[in-house]
Amino acid sequence: MSNDLKPHGKVGDAEALAYLLTLFRVTPLAFGWYRIFMYLARTVAERYKPGKPMPELSDDVYPSALDAVEEQELQKLKSEIFEARGDIWHPLYSFDFTKPKGVTG
Repeated sequence: MSNDLKPHGKVGDAEALAYLLTLFRVTPLAFGWYRIFMYLARTVAERYKPGKPMPELSDDVYPSALDAVEEQELQKLKSEIFEARGDIWHPLYSFDFTKPKGVTG
């Protein structure tokens, strides 16, 4: 990742989703956070199967976009995650879901 990214740009959707999944297991999420959680679930799932229709990911349940307030909250969450973990780079954070297992480069 480029060093000139803002902190929220250095935290991926999968990492934010993992954080929210952990939080979701111990406390109910408010509706706005639920929408952010489902949006992240959709973006990560679509990256895993690019170009393949996934009708089970309907906009009613899995939003394809966030409104401005939700987007701002997601950026704030990603910034907080970045501040908590520091500027470390690990292959887990850069996992490419578009490549089959065993493919490098």
